Amino acid sequence: GVYQVSGGERAVFTPPNFLDVQAQTKTLASVGAYDNTAVTLTHAGDPVRLSAIVVSAGFFETLQTPPLTGRLLQVADNQPGSTDVTVLSYGLWQSRFGARPDMVGQTITLDGRPTLVVGVMPREFAWPEGAELWRPVEYDEAYRATNRGAWYLSVIGRLAPGASLEQAQAEIATIGAQLEQLHDANKDVGMTVHPLLDAI
Repeated sequence: GVYQVSGGERAVFTPPNFLDVQAQTKTLASVGAYDNTAVTLTHAGDPVRLSAIVVSAGFFETLQTPPLTGRLLQVADNQPGSTDVTVLSYGLWQSRFGARPDMVGQTITLDGRPTLVVGVMPREFAWPEGAELWRPVEYDEAYRATNRGAWYLSVIGRLAPGASLEQAQAEIATIGAQLEQLHDANKDVGMTVHPLLDAI
């Protein structure tokens, strides 16, 4: 996990700080962010609320789990004006869609908007715990300009080949220190890397 640090405690990220880390890091081969939310699925009966995870580019790349079928979310899916797409969990595919083999390519309705199903994850993939589907966050100007005081993104990274945890910690701490000097909202805010398995 990649964390902001305030008052000695690990914490979540703001979107601009995440994008800066993602652009600058060399010790992490990939970095992704996610946020928990909920959506309403309208399909074959009464609407149902689902646990949805909004993810950045780099999320699935970092976790390195191929889909059961279809594809994962891609950088293009995060761009303004792109088609609304989603990746389903194995459990949701089973429980709500009868595990239909032609699910990829189908359009479902999420929060009243037609959304294309582009992939289904395997049974063993469940990150974060309880996720029922994944959607791309839109990298629009509002996202990029979000106040650096808005802390809500969980961030994960994968070490680059040959890089050690200690090297990553040093690099991310340095990036954090540079951002602290550049932005008032980052005053007394550091950054660190910690093994994800330890965190969970």
